[in-house]
Amino acid sequence: MMKKLALRLAFLAVATFSIQSCRTEEDLIQNPQETEKRFQAFTSRNGESVDYPRGYKLLLEKYDSLYSTAYTSKTFFKNSMLGKSGSEEYVELNIRSQELMMKNDTERWILYPVVKEKEVIGIEVGILKNNESQLEFWRMDPQDDYYKEIIGSFCVAYSEKILEQQTMSKGGNCGRPGEEPCDTGEVVITIPKPNGPKANPHLYLPGANPGSGDPGVIGGNCGAYGNCGGGGYGENQNDSNSDSCQKVKEKQNNQKYKDKFEALNKAEIFNMDKETGFYELQPPLGVNTPPGFVQVDGPPGSTGMDLPDNTDRISGLFHSHNNAEGSVKIFSPTDVRTFINTFLKNARTYGGGYGNAYSTLVTSAGSYTLRFTGTTHPGGVDYNTGKAWGKWYKDEIEKIRNEDGDFPQDKVEDVFGKFLHEVVKKPGLEVFKVTATTAEKMTYDPITKKSNSKPCP
Repeated sequence: MMKKLALRLAFLAVATFSIQSCRTEEDLIQNPQETEKRFQAFTSRNGESVDYPRGYKLLLEKYDSLYSTAYTSKTFFKNSMLGKSGSEEYVELNIRSQELMMKNDTERWILYPVVKEKEVIGIEVGILKNNESQLEFWRMDPQDDYYKEIIGSFCVAYSEKILEQQTMSKGGNCGRPGEEPCDTGEVVITIPKPNGPKANPHLYLPGANPGSGDPGVIGGNCGAYGNCGGGGYGENQNDSNSDSCQKVKEKQNNQKYKDKFEALNKAEIFNMDKETGFYELQPPLGVNTPPGFVQVDGPPGSTGMDLPDNTDRISGLFHSHNNAEGSVKIFSPTDVRTFINTFLKNARTYGGGYGNAYSTLVTSAGSYTLRFTGTTHPGGVDYNTGKAWGKWYKDEIEKIRNEDGDFPQDKVEDVFGKFLHEVVKKPGLEVFKVTATTAEKMTYDPITKKSNSKPCP
């Protein structure tokens, strides 16, 4: 059940600026005294517009993880489609309204349905206020006229989500018992802005009686969410280069990891007529032994490699891409999908957290590692999405071959960076260019359309 939270947090004052503008890293350099008052999640990088809905979602999930409120649904149908009772009410963050500017454009509102036992039972309102220094979540009074006007839109959107989820599950490619649910994407519904007598909808604290006058809020300033500093784009709270590099360096300091990397980083491996590698197998729950590595090989004459049918406890993978004609020496869409659907889930269940998942690719043109720095699963990748990824990727790679007659590695890296940034779009998913002992975090610049890298400290 949802706990009643009554945090009475002092409002924070910040320098006045237009709510439509982007808060940038340059602002923070010029005003260092404001740094701790600002949300990372609502800070722009490189002049990009702030993604407010993503920030709201990140912060409510972060608040939920900090205070164990059982308040949000980190993946759609988590409480009902995976065998749980569904008796807990939660805020369904994959369905939301458009952004509404309220109170003379001094507050930014986003509305979400509250679900219990497969029914929409309420509307939650996220309110960013006080010069974007405070984020609160309130429940809307079901007796309010505005609530009655818009609740039907949320019910319809949720019902359509259920049908879509069930249809995809029947296909057998996702959503089976014990697996991540099918990723049906975000739904944004357009609702009318309250006006006239509905201009100030009645709100109350979840757990309190409507009209009780309880002044408490869910959340508050950036400190309540552990998201102060203004240093990120809302993707994750460990967004500095040194923090992102930490897990990579930890693995590189592990002798078993080094041995497997060096076993693959050889000319004779790259010149084989097949791919080869090792997957990391975590011990069963309750068994206190170190993880082990199992060798796996692709069939001769191929440029692919399959994991065993039972992928339970596999949290990481080394594998090679050989020098065969047409081999692309960077991760494939299937590599990314396997990392998200399999390694992340198993690392969380058996390996102590998502940060322990990895996929390392070793090639003659360079080696790369995929990591995840978020604290909640970014959502599974179903068959149809994976197929669409593959088509996009194949088309972009073919453009390189048509222009150059080959696959220059810098252009391959640019395509992969664009793929993660524009197609995959999973916050917290990061790629590093690595050797046995060094790592460089790679980023993609959507303006230059180039991939860049920064050495890990």
